[in-house]
Amino acid sequence: MLARIAILSAGKTFTDPLLVLPAMLIIVLLIAARKTSGTARRLIVISLLLTMLLWLLSTPLVAAVLTRTLYVAADSYTQPPEVILIASGGMIRGPAPEYDMPSYASNVRLIAGIEWWRQHPQARLIIAGADTWPGGRSTRTIELMRELAMQRGVPASAIELETCLLKLRGITSNTRVGVVTSAWHMRRAAREFRLHFRNVIAHPAPLRHGSYAFYVNTLLPDPASLDVSTSALHEWIGSAWYALSR
Repeated sequence: MLARIAILSAGKTFTDPLLVLPAMLIIVLLIAARKTSGTARRLIVISLLLTMLLWLLSTPLVAAVLTRTLYVAADSYTQPPEVILIASGGMIRGPAPEYDMPSYASNVRLIAGIEWWRQHPQARLIIAGADTWPGGRSTRTIELMRELAMQRGVPASAIELETCLLKLRGITSNTRVGVVTSAWHMRRAAREFRLHFRNVIAHPAPLRHGSYAFYVNTLLPDPASLDVSTSALHEWIGSAWYALSR
């Protein structure tokens, strides 16, 4: 049984287009580089390096390294948060609204936020954020997250939705705000919140690709790892843009 599972797993891995096609391209480029010279050879070498870079960015090991460069540990605190804000992380749109669902990031942030809120039920629980679509801005994600929170036993009366925290009644710059978002997003999120609030408590959700454990598959590309690496690179670019725009 175990052998059969191993064979099926290997079959899926070694038929993944993200693994097979770059591997074939690398082989072709290596052969071509041996048979050409001059400018053509330099262009082939550059193509080879770019292909290898794509391979590396698609591996679990590199995804973990990039994610860890953004990691921010949870803040220690002596006074509990007065507000626990869960940042939305987008949604997966279905063929019809009833098929819409929160993204992985939204799910993880929501679960982490609910667990923390259960430790401090006196805090206001706020789900915040808005998506920008071609048709305009939408609060669909935070509405879906509220539905999921209710399914997890959180009373509807305990959940607030907002796209701008400072607009809510009773919120001031002195409010102790606990921020829940993905670990890779926390560095930028906490920095932005600290521009408006004096007391911010960072509470990052668990990492998905945070382990440096080495095994053969960590050097084999897969779409999920490429997605994580892309998010990490976008986060660094976003942080740089925020810094420059200020």
